[in-house]
Amino acid sequence: MKKEEIATLVIIGIILIIDLITLFYTKKCCAKISDDLTNLENMTVESIKAENNDNSENNGSNSEGDESKKIESKELKQKTEDIYKEWLGMNDTLTFYIEHDELEKVNVQLERIIANFNVDSTEDAVPEIKETIYILRHIEKKQRLTLRNIL
Repeated sequence: MKKEEIATLVIIGIILIIDLITLFYTKKCCAKISDDLTNLENMTVESIKAENNDNSENNGSNSEGDESKKIESKELKQKTEDIYKEWLGMNDTLTFYIEHDELEKVNVQLERIIANFNVDSTEDAVPEIKETIYILRHIEKKQRLTLRNIL
């Protein structure tokens, strides 16, 4: 009788330790990508404001202003691609214990953001960035060790 109780407690302890390890890794990954996306969102909003200010001030075409906008768009696209590559590295480990549907949603959102920057549609990228951050927070919340998640 005593052996079964000890074995049960050891198994429960191992499960809790593994769950805590995965929880901390998930939290770290989601926080890192969310912070990067928040910075990207801020950069995108600033770019949109600068573009709107340039358009309202110049009303004509200014080749120098157009060139700087293209560079900013390229920078935003490059930053998004860097975030996506970083996410793919984390995704390999997360797939061991998180539902693939949840991770695939993040992949799709990041690809949508990249596509928006590819066609210079920075205004459409902002809601996609917000949606991606929301999904990441949902994944993190879903992985917490709570009674609601266990049941």
